[in-house]
Amino acid sequence: MVGALREAVGSGVKIMIDANGGWHYNQALNILKKVAKYDIFIAEQPVPWWDIDGLARLRKKVDMPVFADESAAELNDLIQLIQKDAVEGFFLKIAKAGGILKSQKWISIAQAAGLPVMCGCMIDSGIGAAASAHLIAATEWMSRIEHEAIGPLNLYNRPDTVNPPIKNDLAVNVPRYENGYLYPPDGPGLGV
Repeated sequence: MVGALREAVGSGVKIMIDANGGWHYNQALNILKKVAKYDIFIAEQPVPWWDIDGLARLRKKVDMPVFADESAAELNDLIQLIQKDAVEGFFLKIAKAGGILKSQKWISIAQAAGLPVMCGCMIDSGIGAAASAHLIAATEWMSRIEHEAIGPLNLYNRPDTVNPPIKNDLAVNVPRYENGYLYPPDGPGLGV
């Protein structure tokens, strides 16, 4: 399937794999070694959240960056992942991290370790997208990598990138989503 996807989109598109922690170590190792030839941008959370040692071993054996998502729920999780050299970056979801202030602490820890942070989404409304857009725009460290703060599947399970539902959101002054880019709202706040 990954080979067919790479063939369909060509070499100019970045492909990420997210197992949501659904593979055990040997399964993840086998799959990621097989798909490495398709130039995978990031392997997100290939093993269960609790398998930090497996994540560390896997990162050293595959030819693609391994990022943590579910394994990095709390600030002490980030520290443990960094100490074990288990990842090459993190996925930050503001709601899961505990809000904007805690997310800033999260980013500071990753930055101190020199690890990139990609802002992800949890099928947020325009309010969540506004928080992500503001955080990314206001944090120089975050501007170093792409984000999925409002990906096509975040558009209420409708892969409609031409007329995304965020344009019809309950929030006022929602972020502008245009040509694959998310722009913070023009006014102050998150649109409520």
